[in-house]
Amino acid sequence: MVVVYWSYSNREIIKAIVVKVTSDHAPYTHDLTKLANNTKLEFSEEYLNWLDTITAFNLNARYDTYKQVFKNKCTPEFTLEWIEKIKQLRTWIKEKL
Repeated sequence: MVVVYWSYSNREIIKAIVVKVTSDHAPYTHDLTKLANNTKLEFSEEYLNWLDTITAFNLNARYDTYKQVFKNKCTPEFTLEWIEKIKQLRTWIKEKL
């Protein structure tokens, strides 16, 4: 479930941008799409879909009822694919700053 830890980096970067743009605290949410909509960055539909999926990682890893199902889903291939997507998204966000 290492992919969950990778997802935290994007959440923190997006929250930092929200703070910079709004001069206020970022909303208390794990919903990356909601946070992204407060950044004034123009995320592609693909990236917004990725953010929805990444948000689900966090929720699935937090609650026991979902944890085992998510753990089974996190094959090495799945994990590597999503780590690469998370890195790509993080790089894109940093380039927009």
